[in-house]
Amino acid sequence: MSLSLEPASPESRREVQAALAGTRFRRARALVSWNMFQPLMSVFARGLEVVAKFGFQIAVARCLTREAAGVFLLGLSISGVLQTIAMAGVGRALVMFVARANRDATRQQVFGVAASGLFFMLMVAGLIGIATAALAEPISVFVFHKPELTLPLRWLSVSVVCYAMLTGIGGVLTALGAAIVGDFLRSSFWPALTAMLLLVSDRSAVSAAIFTSLSLTLAAVIGWVFMRRLTPGRWPGWRGLKPPEGLIETAIPLGVVDVIGVILVSVPTLVLGSLVAAESVAVFSVANRIANVFVTVVSAIGNAASPRFALLVDEGDRKRLGRVVSQMALLSLAVCLPPALLLVIFPSEAMGLFGHAYRSGGTVLRVLVLGNLVFVAFACCSELLAMAGEGKLLRRLNFVMLGACGLFSAVLIPLFGAIGAAWAMAATMSLNGLLVGFGVARRLKLNPVPLLAGL
Repeated sequence: MSLSLEPASPESRREVQAALAGTRFRRARALVSWNMFQPLMSVFARGLEVVAKFGFQIAVARCLTREAAGVFLLGLSISGVLQTIAMAGVGRALVMFVARANRDATRQQVFGVAASGLFFMLMVAGLIGIATAALAEPISVFVFHKPELTLPLRWLSVSVVCYAMLTGIGGVLTALGAAIVGDFLRSSFWPALTAMLLLVSDRSAVSAAIFTSLSLTLAAVIGWVFMRRLTPGRWPGWRGLKPPEGLIETAIPLGVVDVIGVILVSVPTLVLGSLVAAESVAVFSVANRIANVFVTVVSAIGNAASPRFALLVDEGDRKRLGRVVSQMALLSLAVCLPPALLLVIFPSEAMGLFGHAYRSGGTVLRVLVLGNLVFVAFACCSELLAMAGEGKLLRRLNFVMLGACGLFSAVLIPLFGAIGAAWAMAATMSLNGLLVGFGVARRLKLNPVPLLAGL
């Protein structure tokens, strides 16, 4: 037997290259199907988001006066509530429906499911955007007593439509294994671009609103292009744009939950904005947005794990489901706990990054971070209940939390101002974690503490 040193034939080389390509494809597919892949990538995207949103907050605080920053951030809070109403829960429901279609159907059918859900969302978001632009002046003058809010709010009405569509596209990308793309566009791309544009603007609240809407429009276009690459096929036609059976019924309770969730985050800011000067609103808004990074990270991990949750619930495999929940909880704690402790120990220094006048909000930031840590302890419970079809239970729990938040805000904010708003927000977030944790225990028979769900 002898070894030939002659070069292999072209046919042999092609066969070897095809075999290597097949091996690489199988490895990539195995990596994407690994339980922790999408959540870890989402954590990476959220790391970018922390940098982007810190840059955004610093740009707003340093490029605008405190009064202009307060007006812009108040408008951003109002548009945030309206964006969530415009999403109508379809973005979260699409994760479940597209994941199932991707498992059971062809790519053409997957696009049909995605397109029908997004078309419905566009109709709802368009109506809300038009109504926001029309009612901007009455809202600004009669509700918040700030006429200067009118023009920024009109520009932010565009962001209502674009962010809703971006969230729906992000849900489709999550179901198809590309959560990191949707997360990046929805949470990192637009604040980073807005911050850069603010540095070269006339530094007014109106400019900030215009740049926010432009950035979200560009993000939605990029997300759509990427989604179409993953879901090739023709449009399903007007009849095919009818949402699949069960999508709207699933989306409505989740939409109510999302709306209440954003209202919960926004109520203290809105109450504070109606009672005190814009400068106090700016201090609380900056601290609240810093503390909300932890909620956003946990939500990103839960969102990335949502397709896995939905399929395991369908299979009825409670043991594997518990293990996945525990893995997500461990990842959430590992990512959130170290920076949270730093913010609790050095809150004034963190607030000082936004300007010397913001250092007085150190206590506000500490209280908010402590409240959000309780929420982090019950990581991914809301997403798990949503994927288990327990939208109605989530809706009831969120109505309880909304009532509690309103009560906390009505009592504490008039007495203590910004620090009262922080206590109201912290108590609400703690109650949120506790209620959804025990909701998981009641309906899914898992340990209410996610870290122990795999035991």
